[in-house]
Amino acid sequence: MTTIMARWRYKYEHSETLSQSIKAAWSEPEIIGRKGGYVTALGRPAVFVLTGGPGGGKTTFMGELRNEDPNCRKWVLVPEAAPWLFRAGLNASEKSFQAGVVHLQIALEDACAQAAPCEAVLLCHRGSLDPLAYWLAAGWNEKDFFDCVGFSRDALLQRYAGIIHLQTAALDAEDHYLGWPDAHRRETPAEARTIDGLCRRAWNGHHHQTFIENQGRNWAGKSHVLRQTLSCWLSDSQTE
Repeated sequence: MTTIMARWRYKYEHSETLSQSIKAAWSEPEIIGRKGGYVTALGRPAVFVLTGGPGGGKTTFMGELRNEDPNCRKWVLVPEAAPWLFRAGLNASEKSFQAGVVHLQIALEDACAQAAPCEAVLLCHRGSLDPLAYWLAAGWNEKDFFDCVGFSRDALLQRYAGIIHLQTAALDAEDHYLGWPDAHRRETPAEARTIDGLCRRAWNGHHHQTFIENQGRNWAGKSHVLRQTLSCWLSDSQTE
């Protein structure tokens, strides 16, 4: 079994698709405005990430966008990778699980980019560095993460045009933090706060990122700031 898995991993890691992904990852994702849409310098759709601890509003916001844009004319919403591995029965307490999340996330992004309408922008429910937050929460060494997944931090950071951190409701809005069974998350408020901080650490170093906190805002206010941020980034790219 070990030999079979080793052969499969070698074949996967040396496939043309993954090689193209690695090559794309090392290219700076400068956004170029075009009539009706935005692309990177490689001609791929611009990719943005929503990150942050559980209960920050990522799912809610993406639901809002899908209701407003049901036919993906502007927004292609890339799903979170981890739930698919949970459904497969894999154990999140294993290092291989987080490595699997990284590779599945990249595959989902690349598949969505290939199928996206020419005018669309990709918005990801977490990105390929979010698994690092859960890796660190388990007490594992950060360097080992990059050795395990086979990518450098820079390679993963450079896949994205912008990162938006939505602060968990467990910080400054704990009355609105919903855990299991009211929401599909099992993290306690304390655990959510820890993950929130580790998500910020995981994405540290990206050239385009913003942090949207809860203090002084209800959800409508938080969503408004998020929309303004995305609009500003895309407008700036169109005028450059």
